[in-house]
Amino acid sequence: MYIATFITAIASLIAALVGIFSIWHTTKSAKQQQEFTAESTRKQQEHNRNSVKPVCSIRLSALQTKIAINLHNVGSGPLIMKEFSCVSCACAEGDGESYSTPYKFLGNKKPEDNSNHECVFTDPSEMSIGAGESVNLVRFEQREGANEKQFREARYQLLKELGKLKIFVKYEDVYRTTIFYDKSLKFFERTAKEENDFERSEQL
Repeated sequence: MYIATFITAIASLIAALVGIFSIWHTTKSAKQQQEFTAESTRKQQEHNRNSVKPVCSIRLSALQTKIAINLHNVGSGPLIMKEFSCVSCACAEGDGESYSTPYKFLGNKKPEDNSNHECVFTDPSEMSIGAGESVNLVRFEQREGANEKQFREARYQLLKELGKLKIFVKYEDVYRTTIFYDKSLKFFERTAKEENDFERSEQL
């Protein structure tokens, strides 16, 4: 009788332990499933964001017959422009003025269209730029039959002035994530100096 009672007690204990283990295992599995689902959701959301992520890139060109500043969206989603500004190098260090476009910065020094060159400025504010698309911010190009000396002088002056600038861009993706980008235009200043130094050495 005592043996039967002992066996029954052991069986009850084992059954209780199995029940506890089963509950623990079920809870653990449910928790792991929740964690897996949460991680999968996070990765899917991250993938979705990256699949429509805009990437701003400003490219500079200083050819003998053309100066250009192009803003490209090299990402995979639309670039929604929120703020665009140009500042002088002094302003970038906390001193000076900020301008909405290179055109505004140049003021009375900006080259006007004439028989020697065509000059176009574009304000990208409030624009939405699609993936793989670009905006021509500045285009200064020699016209056919231009006076070479006058064109070179106007080109040199424009290179010097643009070289003083730094461009700041604030834009968003379709999820309203804010992204910042900046680009110094000192390349133009260096180009102007190198070409001027070369021309002087040729004259010696």
